[in-house]
Amino acid sequence: MARNLIDRINGGPSGNYIYQDTGCGHGCEKSLECPFEQCILDISKSEQINMREKRNSLIRTAWIEDKINVDQLASKFKLSRRTIHRILAKKETSSN
Repeated sequence: MARNLIDRINGGPSGNYIYQDTGCGHGCEKSLECPFEQCILDISKSEQINMREKRNSLIRTAWIEDKINVDQLASKFKLSRRTIHRILAKKETSSN
């Protein structure tokens, strides 16, 4: 007996389908136990860019003024050494 589209969407004739909570993949493994106040997926792209630029500015400041090395920056900001190198290599953008 062929199943119709509604049955496929609902997970079968009984509608019993178990969804796995795998989180968003951006720092939380389970959505219901997310450590963040707001999910990164709920933040607009422009807000994400602003947050990233602020973080990058903090990294550059720590590098130049506080003389923190790349390994310490990577550990402090929970980023890879390569990402820190990319941030330091990029010139700071100015908002017009």
